[in-house]
Amino acid sequence: MARDDALRFSPSPLAERIGAIGLLILALAYGIDAGHIEYAFASDPLGPRAIPLSLSLFLGVLCLLYIRGGLGSAKPFPTGALLLKTLAVPAMIVITVFLLDLVGFAAAVFGLTASLGLLFGATWRLALISALGHAALWWFVFIDLLDVYLPKGAVFG
Repeated sequence: MARDDALRFSPSPLAERIGAIGLLILALAYGIDAGHIEYAFASDPLGPRAIPLSLSLFLGVLCLLYIRGGLGSAKPFPTGALLLKTLAVPAMIVITVFLLDLVGFAAAVFGLTASLGLLFGATWRLALISALGHAALWWFVFIDLLDVYLPKGAVFG
């Protein structure tokens, strides 16, 4: 779709609300899941539930305001190649999550970043260089700075 074609469509009230309804469902699920977090009574007075529950509440309130209307207008639903790109991003993220145990964190993030770069018009060289830098950066942050375990993968394990 050409850029000028996208400007001819008027925003749909339904398009504005579908995203908000989806996020509201996500906020509710996140809040319900956060409510099941167990913690010791003698720990922090707020406990580990406070942040996830407050985030869930904040997102839920914003979604309800958006569903009610008055927070702006949404662009029309994408079609054609733009729709495929829009659906490809979450699909690539889901594939990356499933590949974490098999190929490990660094390789999965490398593949995700390179494929996203190519999807959005980067050259092969630039996509591969940026993917290498991105994977190395997050490996360093999680392993060296935060001391978090990351899977190395069954292939490299």
